[in-house]
Amino acid sequence: MVKFTSITQPPAIVDQGFSVALHGKGIDDRTNKTLEQISKFSCNSYEVEYSRSNMSIDIGASISLHLRELHELAEHVDCSKAFIDATSLGFVEIIYLIYALSKATTKVSVTICYTTPLVYRSTAPTHPEEEEFDLSDSVLSFTGLPIFTYSHSDSDNNQVSLIALLGFESGRLGKALAQDDNTKFGKMKALIGVPAFNPGWENKSISKHLRHFDQLNTQLHYYSSQNPYQTYEVLSRLYAENEKIVIASLGTKPAALACAAFLVNNFERNSRDKNVSVIYDYPSKKIGRTEGIKEVYYYELSVGGPIAT
Repeated sequence: MVKFTSITQPPAIVDQGFSVALHGKGIDDRTNKTLEQISKFSCNSYEVEYSRSNMSIDIGASISLHLRELHELAEHVDCSKAFIDATSLGFVEIIYLIYALSKATTKVSVTICYTTPLVYRSTAPTHPEEEEFDLSDSVLSFTGLPIFTYSHSDSDNNQVSLIALLGFESGRLGKALAQDDNTKFGKMKALIGVPAFNPGWENKSISKHLRHFDQLNTQLHYYSSQNPYQTYEVLSRLYAENEKIVIASLGTKPAALACAAFLVNNFERNSRDKNVSVIYDYPSKKIGRTEGIKEVYYYELSVGGPIAT
């Protein structure tokens, strides 16, 4: 079970007596600064990366856990008070780490760190409304994420709702709608992050995606761009209103954290009549995609222990 317990904004990334620090690669100012601060922690730190070809999570140079072995994570590293840097990790690493920690027989304390940038890189537009954010080198086709995929029958298709948490890369939603795993969405709940990174940018997100909203019955909703607990509550409400949902996490990293927690808590309760799953496109983050550091967030979670019924 995953529960959000608190949100704080420390003035800097500081060690709070963590037992281990898990992070990704440094690719811009904020991730490089985070790794610099982690190097000062008194605990061991490991770079984490998902291997799609091996279906494994690689932790440092010597630990590799196949997805069916994720429950063994605590046998290899001390996760009792874990620090996870969400800024440098992708959605896939975050969800598998949280899933692994959820398998602990006793609750563990997890601090998820996220830093916002001063500037997102964008291409130079001919017209202001044509501005496109240059955040990924490449993305793959959307497919179900192992462990969190669900095979819908043809008779399900009109009942399946796509829950798309949107950001600024509009092409990703187009690929999600064209994904080829035989699921045909009956409707879409398009979620816009607020408050936007800059005032008015939520309108940019909407305008970027308008051409996709006409492809099927679409309703606009809002999610909290920086508060994963509130986003989790939005997901819970939408799931209560829709029997079969497929989540596409295309927005902010705190929203991705909310999606990960929601899937970990709900996927194993799936049934033929009520189910949740996720699709993902494995974007390759562009080097130097952001500049500077604006704010630091610590999201505190209680993870593990028996699943509530």
